[in-house]
This record gives sequence, C-alpha cells and structure tokens, in this order.
Amino acid sequence: MFLLDLDHNEIERLPSNSIRIVAEQVTINFNSRLVGIEDHAFNGSQIAELSMHSNHRLTEINELAFKGLRSLRILDLSQSSIKQLPTEGLQDLETLRIEDTPTMQTIPSIYDLKNLRAAKLTHSFHCCAFRYPAQHDPEKHAQYEENMKKICEELRKYKIGHKSTRKKRSVSKIRIYAGEMKLDTLKEYNPTWSLNAVHDRISQNEPRHGHQKDVEDRGTFSIESSEEDLDEEEEDLGVFHSSPTEVNSTQTDPFCGRLTYHFYCRTPEVECVPDPNALNPCEDIMGVEWLRISVWCVVVLAIVGNLAVITVILFSESKINVSRFLICNLAFADLCMGLYLMLIASMDFHSSGEYFNFAYNWQYGLGCQLAGFLTVFSSNLSIFTLTVVTLERWYAITYAIHVTRRINKKSASVILMGGWVYSFIIAILPVFGVSNYSSTSICLPMEANNLVDKLYLYAIIFLNGLAFGLIVVCYVRIYFSLGYETRRANTKGEMTIAKKMALLIFIDFATVAPIAFFGLTALAGYPLIGVTRSKILLVFFYPLNACANPYLYALMTTQYRKDLCLLVSRCGICKKRAERYKLSDALPLATPLTNRSSGGITNNCEYSLNNCRRNQTYV
Repeated sequence: MFLLDLDHNEIERLPSNSIRIVAEQVTINFNSRLVGIEDHAFNGSQIAELSMHSNHRLTEINELAFKGLRSLRILDLSQSSIKQLPTEGLQDLETLRIEDTPTMQTIPSIYDLKNLRAAKLTHSFHCCAFRYPAQHDPEKHAQYEENMKKICEELRKYKIGHKSTRKKRSVSKIRIYAGEMKLDTLKEYNPTWSLNAVHDRISQNEPRHGHQKDVEDRGTFSIESSEEDLDEEEEDLGVFHSSPTEVNSTQTDPFCGRLTYHFYCRTPEVECVPDPNALNPCEDIMGVEWLRISVWCVVVLAIVGNLAVITVILFSESKINVSRFLICNLAFADLCMGLYLMLIASMDFHSSGEYFNFAYNWQYGLGCQLAGFLTVFSSNLSIFTLTVVTLERWYAITYAIHVTRRINKKSASVILMGGWVYSFIIAILPVFGVSNYSSTSICLPMEANNLVDKLYLYAIIFLNGLAFGLIVVCYVRIYFSLGYETRRANTKGEMTIAKKMALLIFIDFATVAPIAFFGLTALAGYPLIGVTRSKILLVFFYPLNACANPYLYALMTTQYRKDLCLLVSRCGICKKRAERYKLSDALPLATPLTNRSSGGITNNCEYSLNNCRRNQTYV
C-alpha cells in the first residue's frame, strides 16, 4: 500500500497493536481528540513516512509506542503538545519534524537516533544537542569514545611485515555505534586475511567539508586492503586521537599512532533548524568574556547605588519632599533592573559551557518570566519617573515665581501610581501571550509572530521614545531659561549645572536611542545590525541607565552626602561633619537678589537654582 489516510478522524488514543500495515506513508493528522499513543501501537508495521502533525491535544507518547515499527525514515509530530520523544523503534529515522511544539522539553541523543540526518524543531537549543553530543549525553558519548579506542587497539595488533597470499580485494566496514562495534565483510576474501595481518587503508568515499564520507552508513568507516599494501614495514601505533579537529579543505591524514590512515571518525552531522544564535546560544548566555565581566560590574553598581539611595532617603532625618519621593521611586525602578541583570548573569554562570541543557527550564520556567517582568517593569517605570522628575524641575525653575502652584506630594503620588499601573500592565502582557519572555535566553519580549505582538513592541518603543524626546526638550529649555548672562558666565556653579544637564541628556540618548532605532528597523523587516551586536545593545547598553541614574541624580549631589553623613553620625561616625551640617542649617538663609556684575536683578530661574541647592533636595 502506498498511503493510509487517517486524517480528520475522532481518534482519541492509539492502543497497542492498533495499526499493523506495510505502507509507504501513513498520515494521522488533524485529529483534535487524539491525546495518547500506547506501547507497541505500530507493532509489526513497515512504514517509511509517518505524519502525525496538527494533533494539538497529543501529550502522551509511551516509551515503547514505536517499538516493533520497522523501516521508518520520516516522522512528523509538529503542532502537538508532547514533552519528549521516545527512541525505541526510531533507530532508522532519517528526518524528524517537531515544529510549533513549544511544550517539547528534551530531544533524544544523536546516539539514540543513529541515522538521523535532518531535523526541523521548535527550539534552537535542541539543535545544540546534535552539535555537542558530549555535553548533551556524556554517558553515551563516553561509550562512543570507548568503542573508538577498542578499534584502535585492534589496529595495533597487526604486523605490517606479514605477507599475505590474498588475491581478491576485500572491503570491510566497521559500524561504530554507542555501545556496539560490528565488523562485516562486504566482499569475499582470503580466509587467512584478518584485521591483525593487514596494513589497512581506511578511507571514505565521498568528500564532505574536507573529509570523506561513507555514503552507505553514517557513523561508519571502511577498511580496505589490497595485495600491494602488504609490503610495508610495521611501525608503533602510538596514541589514538579520537577528537575531531578543524582542517583545511584538502584531504588530511589523521593518525592512529604513527601510521597514517585516510581516517576520520566522528559522530554523524545533522542538518537542524532553527539555528542557534547569540540570543539563543548553545554554550553561554553572554557569549564573550568581556560582556560577562561588564554585566557583573553593572549589576554591582546598580544594586549598591540604588540601595544606598533608598536607604538614605527612607532613614534620614530630613523630611521626604516631592523631590526625594520621586528620586526614591526612580531608585526602586532601577534596582529592579539590577536584579534582572543579576538573574541573567547568575544563570550564565550556572550554565557555563552547556547552556542548551538548561535552556528549556530557564526560558519556560519561573526564572525567565520573573526576569522578563522585572526588566520591562523597571525600564518603563524608570523612564516614566525620569519624565516626571524632569517636568518637575523644568516647572520649578522656569516658573519659580509661582511658589503656590508647585506639584505637591499628593499630586506626585497620584501621578506615580498611574506610572506603576502602566508599567505593571506593560510588563504582565507577555506572561499572558502578547509576545513572550521565553523567545530568548535574556528573557526580553522580542517575539513578533502576529499583529498584536508587533503593536505591543511598537507601542513600547514609541512611548519610550516620546518620553526621551520630552526629557531632552525640558533640559534644553531649562538651560536657555538661565538667561544669556548666566550662560556666558564662567562661574563654577552654573557650569556644573550645564555639564550635569548635558551628561543626563547624553546618558539617556546613549541608552534609549540606539535600541529604539534598531528595534524599529528590525520590526519593519530591515534589520541593520546582526544578532550578536543586538545582544550587546540589549545586555550592556540597555541597563546602563539603572547604573547611572543613582549617581547622577543622588549620590553625586551635596544634599545626599549631607544626609548620609547625618545618618551615619547616629552610629558615631562623622560626628564633627554632621555638627557642621546642622549648624549650617540653623543659620538664616540669605540669597542676594541683585547681580553686582550686571547691576540688575537676577532672573527668577537663577534665584530658583540657588534656592534649589539649599532646600534639601536631590535635584
């Protein structure tokens, strides 16, 4: 029979011995009620291609489900809900398809699927299992290595000086599998011929990437002997090199000891998609050492800096005014970003060298969901708070004369509550399927499979870009509101303000603009940079704000140093300096309103800036 079509049926389970047929192709697709396949379901069958895709409720395939099935070359289990694939009965499988199956947790070892040549899977980290069999299945890889050593030991035993009267050419094939070694004679040969009495020429027939490949059986090599080969001298075999190495495109002669053979033993190569990349790597999340070190530096600076700001603001003797309240919220948002980076860096350290073995549990587990939520919540709340801080500064300086129309603490609380709600909604949407946090190893919502995903990502980029533009406009207006004479003056205080504003704008631009620009081009279908550079932007530049903000807005200000000194003086530290600070606060504040150099009255904003330094604020 050529085809057995069981599509679109009401099959719920495939019980044992339910299908016994000899057919070229069997299709059991689009069975919406199919939930399980029991042991020996295909016992006694010979099927070349078995297609079971689009069975969305299929969750259970018993360990012996394919036991007794012969000649299976192609298997399709795409768009199902299985978690793992049994290996019994799949030894001859050449093509495997398990696409659009995010529930798939583990993939069998290449030593279980000995003849597999092509695989189309859901997760790129499953393809890593075929590239790095030693890390994926160390036990079976060790068996494979042991078999290779046994073959070399056999080759050590023969005597090159031995003469043979064999007249017919003999070709033998050694099949090397995990846990077994077979020697089959493919042509008739002299009965006195043996592996121990022949100088072997081990060759493979078809060039492939600079090596030669056995076209009949992957994972095998041929041992050919001919009469003219027998007149050579015996040499010591030395050490067998079993690990493959990078070679040129010309044929090379690896050594088994000091005898040269046209010999290359390796595990079969599998063409597997999707390919791993920098955002979904095989070995390490960070990929390069300098990025790993840089991330840990940012983690330490972000967590320590923001914790220091929060601690001093909450426990200092000074009253928490609007400015302190805003800066405290900003520090909390940036602290969340530091915690996100710490989770990513810790996972990179834990899975170093074999990330793909941990990838599913990490990306689809609680860890990545928490990390993704933290980073999206943090970035949106941080930008929202920075915008409010900047607007409050701009209004206080530009309209300094309107003292009664300033933003009060109650209004600031209401505004920030709106920012918290907005940030929470944006961060929780990927958990419920709008884009998702599981698409990359760094847990950012980068999946754009449908219109809703794209609208979500466009909205984030647009709103953050709008906030950044508003911040820049406000700082420019603050600078120009100082007045021409003030901006031309070389006084230390005003130059410090100008430099600080320039630094704030530069930091915001360096962290927001590149990500927004390259993100928009990628969403539009025209990515301008590769995945590796995108990863550097996302892992290093994206969190820099969380590291810089506490130092720019709090730790480097005079008021923070004063509050810190007063706080630690309770423990007997810096008592003298704390007394000086208390004394300066007790003195009457007198701010001159006339500018003697210009002979006139100063601008309102200059008066505001001078007062700003004295009114116990971090702004």
